[in-house]
Amino acid sequence: MNLLNTNLPRVIGEAFFALGSLLFAFAAGALILYAVRIDPAKAYSVFFSSSLASSAGIVAIFVAATPLIINGLGISIAFKAGIWNIGAEGQMLAGAVLAAVGGIYISLPFPLHVLLLMILGLIGGAAWAAIPAILKAFLGANEIVVTLMFNYIMILLTQYLLSGVLNSGGIAYAGQRTVPIQVTAQYPPLIPGTALHFGVLVAILLVPAVYFLMYRTVFGFRLRVVGSSEKTAKYAGIRIPVLIIMAMLLSGAFAGLAGMGEVSGVHYALLVGITSGLGYTAVLVAVLGRLHPVGVFLAAILFGCLIVGGQGMQNFANVPSSLVVFLQGLIVLIVLATEIIRVYGAKRIVASRGKVFIARA
Repeated sequence: MNLLNTNLPRVIGEAFFALGSLLFAFAAGALILYAVRIDPAKAYSVFFSSSLASSAGIVAIFVAATPLIINGLGISIAFKAGIWNIGAEGQMLAGAVLAAVGGIYISLPFPLHVLLLMILGLIGGAAWAAIPAILKAFLGANEIVVTLMFNYIMILLTQYLLSGVLNSGGIAYAGQRTVPIQVTAQYPPLIPGTALHFGVLVAILLVPAVYFLMYRTVFGFRLRVVGSSEKTAKYAGIRIPVLIIMAMLLSGAFAGLAGMGEVSGVHYALLVGITSGLGYTAVLVAVLGRLHPVGVFLAAILFGCLIVGGQGMQNFANVPSSLVVFLQGLIVLIVLATEIIRVYGAKRIVASRGKVFIARA
């Protein structure tokens, strides 16, 4: 109870700070809209009515947030271990490719077929993360550069497969998408008649699972030790190369599962641009969520709201798509900046209090 009472004011303060930064970000966006002669009240009215004010909008938010939740959780695992995995885009694509192949060319009854696609997605993402992981662990290669390079390799490889081996054969879609996966390989809807699919439930269940892994297991403790101080990890006898590889494989597997979900629950096929930059956006989600599973979930919901509300502004308030993207980026930038200022200010306060304590001693 004492611990709860001690942390409660801090939690409430952080919540109000986050809310204030959001309000400030939307106010800045309103000024931009007014400057280009677009009514901010009408634009924001459409933004909220198309996202948070309707059941269809809330469903769309959760569907849009699902790959961000799964990707963000995977990225947070790698970041906690001190590994900057920027390759979720390519790892997501690798999982999507294997899932599409399994959904098209392998026949199994439901739900075994869906389970197979999930396994293929996990394997695809982990396999694409394996080479950067080995290069980082044993050769000291810069994982940021390597994972970024692997993103472009996977993008080009996917385009090659779609124009050749996986070509649908249809004139309209040749080189753009595969034929649909079999019905038995599709995620079932959670609510009939809506786009809310089983992958949303998978993403939600992964949040407590990752929390347990990171904060209630020896493996998670070792990952956090490696991420905080390699010298301490070496002194404790932790095998750092093994931990690096395992963290990268886990991170890649999560990204591959997110890619599989786009194939099995949203598009029902593999197509050009299926990731839509979600792998890169998930990095922001992980950072904004402070690498904590619950924070990642909330940050992903925020991004889902921005995506759905932005589409509503574009379709019903005549806001140009380029301006919508600019506003989304502005809101994210302001929220991230205020979060950095808050954390930096808290560290300075702690440091100053420490100096005062030492001086008095």
